[in-house]
Amino acid sequence: TRVFSAGGTSYRVYDDFSGISEAIGKVQWWGFEDDGSPGPCIRTATDFVVSFFQNNAGQPGTVIYSESVNATREDTGLVYSFYWANFPLYRYTATLAAPVSVASGWFSVESIYAGNDCYFSVCNSFAGNLSGLLKTGSSYSPLAFDAAFCFAPASVKGEGEGNG
Repeated sequence: TRVFSAGGTSYRVYDDFSGISEAIGKVQWWGFEDDGSPGPCIRTATDFVVSFFQNNAGQPGTVIYSESVNATREDTGLVYSFYWANFPLYRYTATLAAPVSVASGWFSVESIYAGNDCYFSVCNSFAGNLSGLLKTGSSYSPLAFDAAFCFAPASVKGEGEGNG
């Protein structure tokens, strides 16, 4: 599924989370870059806004923490196929300026508009409760998938992959 979560558009994806026991110091998310044409594009910047929200009756409520970050973009070597084109799948990583202590709520990542009409699209995940939301303008619509994201404590030094 192709869903923008980007400045310069009226779309923003939210996903709920729970069970967090340590302060969040690092976030990772997966997606691809898309300008709506039949092929991928490359954003000129990797600036995003990551935000955490309280739960408000099944929707994002009050902002708990929000930060503009310059994320690292890593080509995973995988391809996200969407109807007419193949898009390189990227993993983005950002370390937060201050750890966020939140056990549950909503998370959103939105690309900051870079001025070249190349937008961030969220990669979906079927691991979770399948209860993401898409905000268009001022209204929410349910998504039949979760956004692909991961939180790590501030104390984590490596990627966590293959370290065992």
